[in-house]
Amino acid sequence: MGPLLACLCLRFWQAVEEARYAANRVVDCKGLILAPGFIDVQINGAFGVDFSNLTTTEEDVATVAKGLLQHGVTSFCPTLVTSTPEVYHKTISMLRPRAGSVSGAGVLGAHLEGPFMSQHKYGAHNEKLLQVPRKGFESVKEVAISSP
Repeated sequence: MGPLLACLCLRFWQAVEEARYAANRVVDCKGLILAPGFIDVQINGAFGVDFSNLTTTEEDVATVAKGLLQHGVTSFCPTLVTSTPEVYHKTISMLRPRAGSVSGAGVLGAHLEGPFMSQHKYGAHNEKLLQVPRKGFESVKEVAISSP
């Protein structure tokens, strides 16, 4: 054990006995547990919503955000599976970052799982939609950012 870790451990155990290491603020949770919120970095949808769908709406994103908050998730990355360029063009703008509130979890930004992945190891993704980024980042922009 290094000297810093030994010092921290000693302070932790001394805190039981010494007021100088005691918390300077105590919150009475009345028997409840206070914990940081969860962050879901990969969620394809929930509560009847599939983010990789041409019919996805702003209200759908709000539905998922509200539902997730009720389960302790305070922020998330909506995920699109390998899709057609039309799905990316329509949906990505709805998955823009936004702050969370009492109405729902915050959106950290879109998580794209494709279409640029191994032609040999693509798991459950639709093989016909896979692409090779022949023009580097320009290929990514054409599929996911630029309007058709």
